[in-house]
Parts: sequence; C-alpha cells; structure tokens
Amino acid sequence: MRGNDLCYAGLQFRVPRLHMFELTIALILFVLLWVALSQIHSLTRRVEQVAAREAELARLLQSAISRIYRLEKSTSESEAVSAAPPVMVVYETSERQEFAAPAAEAVSDESAGAARIEREFAAAPPPSGTLSAAPTAPQDWEARIGGSWLNRLGALVLVIGIALFLGYSLTQLGPAGKVAIGYAVGISMLGAGVALERSTVYRNFALGLIGGGWAGIYFTTYALHGLPAARIVYQPTAAAALLLAVSALIVLHSFRYRSEVVTGLASLTAFVSLNLSPLTGFTVVATLFLAVALVLIAHRFAWFRLAVAGAVLTYGTFALTYEPAVYGVAGLLNGQAVLWMYWLVFEAFDLMDLRRRAAARGLERTLFGLNAFGFVAASILHEWAMSSTQWALFFACAAAAYLASAALRARMLPPDPAADLASRLFSGGYEAASAFSAALAAAAIIQRFSGWDMPVALLLEGELIVLAGFALRDRFLRLLGALVLVLPVVRLLIVLEQADRVVLLGFSVSRWSLVAFLVAGTFLINRALTRDGLLYSIGAVFLLLIATHKQIAREWLAVVWAASALGLIAGGLRRDSRELRYGGYLIAALAFARAITVNLLEPQARILTCAAVVLCFYAGQRLLRGAAGLDGAGRFGLSAWATGVLTLLLYQEVQGRLLTVAWGVEGAALLIAGFVVRDRILRLSGLALFLVCIGRLFLHDLRELDTLSRILSFVVLGLMLLAASWAYTRFREQIRRLL
Repeated sequence: MRGNDLCYAGLQFRVPRLHMFELTIALILFVLLWVALSQIHSLTRRVEQVAAREAELARLLQSAISRIYRLEKSTSESEAVSAAPPVMVVYETSERQEFAAPAAEAVSDESAGAARIEREFAAAPPPSGTLSAAPTAPQDWEARIGGSWLNRLGALVLVIGIALFLGYSLTQLGPAGKVAIGYAVGISMLGAGVALERSTVYRNFALGLIGGGWAGIYFTTYALHGLPAARIVYQPTAAAALLLAVSALIVLHSFRYRSEVVTGLASLTAFVSLNLSPLTGFTVVATLFLAVALVLIAHRFAWFRLAVAGAVLTYGTFALTYEPAVYGVAGLLNGQAVLWMYWLVFEAFDLMDLRRRAAARGLERTLFGLNAFGFVAASILHEWAMSSTQWALFFACAAAAYLASAALRARMLPPDPAADLASRLFSGGYEAASAFSAALAAAAIIQRFSGWDMPVALLLEGELIVLAGFALRDRFLRLLGALVLVLPVVRLLIVLEQADRVVLLGFSVSRWSLVAFLVAGTFLINRALTRDGLLYSIGAVFLLLIATHKQIAREWLAVVWAASALGLIAGGLRRDSRELRYGGYLIAALAFARAITVNLLEPQARILTCAAVVLCFYAGQRLLRGAAGLDGAGRFGLSAWATGVLTLLLYQEVQGRLLTVAWGVEGAALLIAGFVVRDRILRLSGLALFLVCIGRLFLHDLRELDTLSRILSFVVLGLMLLAASWAYTRFREQIRRLL
C-alpha cells in the first residue's frame, strides 16, 4: 500500500493508492456484473414480448375459429331451411321457457364446434409449400459456460499475460523480440478466429479469439512507445499514428463481422491492458482513441450496452491510473482537458441515440447519469488543490455545457405533461440535463461568492429558472427553480447569528434582514404568479418573522407581529383567501406568545405595547364576525388571546387589594361591549372573568386583604353581578334572539 499527500483548502489528506492489479480485477468484476445485469434485463424484456405476442396470437386464433364455426353453421341451417317446407310458428309468452333450453343447446353446440375445429386445426399437417420451423433445444447452462464464457475469459487472461510479458524486462529478449512475440500471439489468435468463424460449430469460440487477438495487437502497438521495456518507436507522433491505424482496423473489422461480443471483448481487454501498464502521456492518447472507436462502433451498429460499458471503462481507467505528475501538464494531455473530451464523446453518442430512438430506449438511458457522474467525480479526483475561483470556473463551464445539452434534448424529445416526474427524469429528455445544470451553477456560485453575496446570487439563479418555467409554461422548470430557491434560505439560516448592520436612509438596518426581505419579496411575487405555490407563502412568512425579530426593537416586536396578523386577516377577507387568513392566525399566535413571555415581564413600554396588541386582536375578532369553521376558531382564539393579555396586564399593573375590582371592571366592560356589538364571545369572556373574580374573592381577598379593602371588593363586585343579572333579566327576549 502506498499513499500520496494531497492538500485541499489548507488541509492535508492521505489518499491511499491500491495495488494496480487489485484495482484492475475490481474493474473487470464490475464490468462483468454490468454485462450480466444487462443480459438479464434484455432476456426479461424478450420473455415479456414473447408472452404478449403468444397471448395475442391465441386470441386471434380463437376469434378465427369461432368465426369459421358460425359461418359453417349458418350455411348448414340455410340449406336445411331451403329444403324443408314452410311452417308458420307462433310463440306464446307462456312457452318462453321451452325455448330457453334449445338456445342454451345452440350455444353449447357452438362452443363444442369451435373446440372441434381447433383440435382439427392443431392436428392437421402444415400445408404444402410451407416450412415448419425446427424446434431449438434450450442451451444448457453448463454448455453455455464452457463454450462461451470460458472462451472469452481465456482470451482476456491471455491478453493480460501478453501485457505483463511486454512490460517485463528480460535479459534474453530485447524490445524488438518482445514486440514480435506480442504481434505473433495477437495475429495468431486473430487468424485462428477468422478461420474458425466460417464453421457453424466453432463460430462462438472464434468470436472470442477474434476479440482477444485484436486486443493483443492493440496493446502491442501501444507498447511500441508506451512501455520502456518494449519501446522501439521513439517519436510520439509516429506511435500515435500507428495506434490510430490499429483503432481504425478494429472499427473496420467490426463492420464486417457485426458482432457485439467481439468488439466488447476487444475493448475490455484493451482497457485492462492499459490499466496494467505505467501511466504516460501516450497512455492518455491511447485511451482516448479507444473510447472514440468504441463509441463509433456502438453508434453504427446500435450496440447500446457497448456504449454504456465504454463509459464505465473509460472513466474507470482514468481513476485507476491517475497520476498528478502525468495529468498535471498543460495542453491537451491535461487531465481536465482529457475529461472534457471524454464527456463530449459520450454526450454526443447519447444525443445521437436520443434523436434516433427518442423515448424508446432501455439500458442506454443510464449513459447520461454515468457520463455526468464520471465526469464530475474524475474532475474532483484530478484537482485536489484547485482554488475556489478555479472550482467556480469549472462548475460554471460544466453548467453551461449541460444547459446547451438540455436545449438540444428539448428539441429532440419535447416534454410530455402526461408522464410522471420519475419517468421524465430518466427518459433522456431535457429534465435531467436541466437539473444537473442548475446544480452545477449553484456549486459555482457557492465556490465563487461568500458572505451576503452568496444568498443573493443563489436567489437570482433560482428566480431565473422559475421565470423561465413561467415563460415556457413548464411545470418542471418551476419546480426546479423552487428547489434552487431553498438554498438562499438555508444560507441565511447558517449565518443567522451574524450581526452586520448597514445605514440605510438614516436607519441602522441588519444585512441579514435586508437579504431576508429580498428573498421573502421574491417568494411573494412567485406566489402571486402561480396557484400552487403555498410553500412560497410559508417561506416568505418564515423569513419575515425572523427578519423583524432581528430588526425591530425587543419590546415592539409583538406589536409588529399583531399588526401584521391584522393586515393578513383583512387582506384574506377582502380577497377571500384562506391562505392569508390562516397565516394571520399563525402570526397572531406568535404575537400572543411574545407578548406574555417578553412584553409583560419588561416594565419598559409594557402598558403601551400590550394595549396595542390587545386592540389588534379585538379588531381582528370584529372583522371575523359571523365566521364559521376554522375562521370561527380563529375568531375565538383572537378574542381569548386579547382577553388573556389584558387580564395579565392588569395583574402586573394593579397588584394588591384593587386587582379583584379591576378584573371585575374588565368583565363588566366586556359584557357591555358584547351587548352593544352583539358579540357572544365578548359576553362569555365577561362572565368568565366574573367567575374568576368570585373565586379570587373567596379564596384570596377574604383572608389576605384588610377590612376596608375586603369590604370594597365585595361591595363593588356584588353591584356588578347584580347589574349583570338585571341586564340579562330586563333584556331577556333580546338576548334569546341573539343566542
């Protein structure tokens, strides 16, 4: 085990480097597993198609047999009727049951006749001139493993042996001898495969030899310059020309045989051979040539699994053979430039395949995700020590590339509003490319900006996506923009404790509050543009509450919240918006909690602030007169909160012997107001306060107060109770109508 010390953002990382043989074996197993899964997927689809076709043929056959029987029966009946003398038959209503049995017998005869014709049709020999297909016996799994898989694994192992041999320094053989042996083995395998390919018995065996032979020839050509132990060509240009010529021969030979097995085996062994060799600049060129050849063949013959495996092998080779000393150079051999070329190759194949087959694609749909993941993951591996500015530039370029890809995909595969979101994301259309572009753009903003500029930039990106969704009438883009708009809220919550302030129009304003007001205003605009943006309202209210908490003075925050609640309730009633009214109830509850936990406990401006909260609550209750349902519950809550704040305020200000009298006066005032405005909740609140006063009178005042205070409390409260009772008795009929 070896390791490299890498530095990122001032931190030291120890990155382990596994033995290359272990990594290569892991890559081989991954590719084999991928191929096995693709084979299972393909066979499952074929079985389903055959089953559906068989059911359709059975249905058509049954329909044809029934039609033939009805024709035969109608012909025989017409002949019998024409031969018999005419008879007049009269059917009576009472005799209907006599004809039920013959009808059932007719149906039974028809079914029996159809079954008889079906048996005769099945037993009849095929007509002359038609060839019956000979039944093919299913291939035994043992024969499949022994005849196919052992052949391909043997070719792979042999090519690996050739690669190890060419890279091993022998004293008896020079570079030319090693190259000659490598070419001899590769050409022998290729020639034997070509010779045996003409035989039907050995065709499968021959395909494995052809693939292994081409892989051996390709790696030997690479070793001419890429391996020091076998180097006989010292000019990189000449070596690259030879490697390109071999790649062209592989492509041309694949055109002749049209065998995905041959091409796949040749590609796999070639990639494995490159993984086993030391990494040089020439290895980078060889891998790029091999990837381009693989994609061209896959596109020409529609071998989609080959393209998917090619993406895995290409990016896997980059990760397994990565060396900063090689990929850190400038120019086309720079690791980032190579990755961009890889991405362009596989993205072009995916776009061409989308144009050719649209949404009727299977396993190759995964190519987009594999290409995107491989490109970004390999880029992160390539540059551990890049600065934030460099990362921002990379993410911005990648976001622009995927935005262009999304535009092309939207033209090739227009959106289908009837499809669900998951199928649209994996259909190969513009949705996945747009989402990836938005994520990369957000990453670029996070790397480029800091402080208060970051949430503003994220807000701008999300709002541009939302407006694009409105302009194009695309629900997916609106949803994508809404997801991006969550990021500035998260950023604001992270820096919630920062107390930066700025002077604006002569007032000291928190920077956090300014940005929060901007984000909340954007949310409210989006809510006005759409009908299904309830989360926008919730987010705006959430930010406004926190912004006012940071901006407004401590003792006046409850007043601001209560006034905001009153405004939302009035606006909700005017526009018939339950959303505004329910938001007002929520903010009113917060204002009540703030008033009883903060304002009542601080002597500074306690009377003024609590009185303002009480007036706002009673005004909201008055606006909601006659409301029912949840609005009725909100109306009751506003009245109860107002009465509670007022009662507690009297408790704080009039503590002592006059508290019972003060509460009695409050109860009488609520009772009178309830009669005047015909509000039952106010009258019930007054009666409840009277009960509280009576309880306090006997449980506290009778024992704790002095004689004069005790007399005053009993007399005043008694007069109030008598007055209330007289009012209920005098206006009994009017009160009954109010109830």
